[in-house]
Amino acid sequence: MFVNSTFSNRVVYDTETRTWHGPTVKSVFNPEASLGQVIVEVLDRSPDRVIQQDMDTGRSLTYAEFKTRLVRFAQNLTSYGVCKGDMVTLANANSENLAPLACALLTIGVPLNPLAPGFNEDDMANMLQTTKPKLVFCDADNYEVVRKALQRVVPKENQMPPIYVFECSRSDVNHAEDFLKETGQEETFIAIYWATGFSTMLNTFFNGAIRVITRKPFNEQQFFEAIEKYRADVVFTPPAYASAVLAHPRIKTIDFSHLRLWAVGGSPVPEQLRDRIDELLAPTGGRSVNGIGTSEVGGVALDLIKRKPGFIGPLMPNVMIRIVDEDGTRLGVGEQGEVLMKACYEFGGYYGNEEASKSAIDADGFFRSGDIGYIDEEGFLCLIDRKKDIFKYRNFHVSPTDLEAIILRIDGVQNVCVVGVPDADGATDLPAAAIVRRPGAVLDAAQVCTFVDGQVSDFKRLRGGVYFVEQLPKTDSGKVLRRLVTKMIGDMNQHPQRDTAITV
Repeated sequence: MFVNSTFSNRVVYDTETRTWHGPTVKSVFNPEASLGQVIVEVLDRSPDRVIQQDMDTGRSLTYAEFKTRLVRFAQNLTSYGVCKGDMVTLANANSENLAPLACALLTIGVPLNPLAPGFNEDDMANMLQTTKPKLVFCDADNYEVVRKALQRVVPKENQMPPIYVFECSRSDVNHAEDFLKETGQEETFIAIYWATGFSTMLNTFFNGAIRVITRKPFNEQQFFEAIEKYRADVVFTPPAYASAVLAHPRIKTIDFSHLRLWAVGGSPVPEQLRDRIDELLAPTGGRSVNGIGTSEVGGVALDLIKRKPGFIGPLMPNVMIRIVDEDGTRLGVGEQGEVLMKACYEFGGYYGNEEASKSAIDADGFFRSGDIGYIDEEGFLCLIDRKKDIFKYRNFHVSPTDLEAIILRIDGVQNVCVVGVPDADGATDLPAAAIVRRPGAVLDAAQVCTFVDGQVSDFKRLRGGVYFVEQLPKTDSGKVLRRLVTKMIGDMNQHPQRDTAITV
């Protein structure tokens, strides 16, 4: 994933503009070529090499087979009438034909709107109302949800966009595989211009790696299977999944000797979690990697070269950063403020939401990330918290991630989320912690509060309570949903006391 990429710790700070610049790296591909052309070119280089491995079926795809499916999708979609300016929604779990379809859309200049297949009807309808797709692809498992959501958005049956279903045996639905029929013109395919980022999916074959996929939601057993059966050398997990894997009793029996990089990201990564990963991988030369990126900008910072505790890492190539205060004044080295980001390509905005697009970008084209942080004298980025996640206890700002990092040091804590809950009068927010115990751990609220009280200032004490839960609500990608944790605590006890422990 990162192994063949070019990185360095060289970050340049422009004192005049108060802007940090990551290393300037020229593209290894023709800068005049479209992304679609690059995809096809890469697939032609090693036709017999395996690009994708399906854990669920055992089937694999070579570069040549992947290209054939990509081309057939592209040509059949074009014949159907899908063209530049249309939108196509992909509400699918990973399957062997999803990546070829996504790449096909990229090559014919059609924007795609990937949605989590687990979306409920309300969330699905909201997104479909915004994007107004010409076609919708989904799975058999979520077909009814997608169909009902579309009916809410487009009440007239004859105006609804067609729904095509992957890997479905029903005879009363459209089958996505219909777009894979032979065209007889596969050898004449030429990609048209369209530039966008799809780096996570594309990174594997740009670097000659095999992409291992599964349709199933994350669980520790599948992770271990990917490590042992497919001898993965690079993995990426959010912190919550990494913590669950490390807490599993089977961890002691797994052969990690071939795993070179375990990347953790998507939400704040506790240092003690990285310590445990490094301890696990160090005997065979592996290590943890921490990075940050956004959908709007792409990769921003990564500590591939050097780990510095408390920091994300130096800026990635061709990235610029500014730090500003609440008035928009640019700050210097070591000064905390909102992190603004800019890549070498322009962020096109949020589809169908002009107001949000304008508010997200400043006059110089920098994306307002909503993260609070700073850059030190070595050019390493440190993120303190999300601007919107920070809450006030009386007149003091409380950073949830600060408290979470402390609580995660307690023996027996597997995962934690700290939020602000209103006091009885609604006049201020009280710090509260929802905790998932490690399997077999014996831990109570008093132990947690005593430990935290000894580490923090008075205003950070857990006056909102300690709540032990079986699991934290998360997105499909493993990010903890703070708003649902706040609601969870509110449902359990409208005005909890600081020494209250509730198990659900």
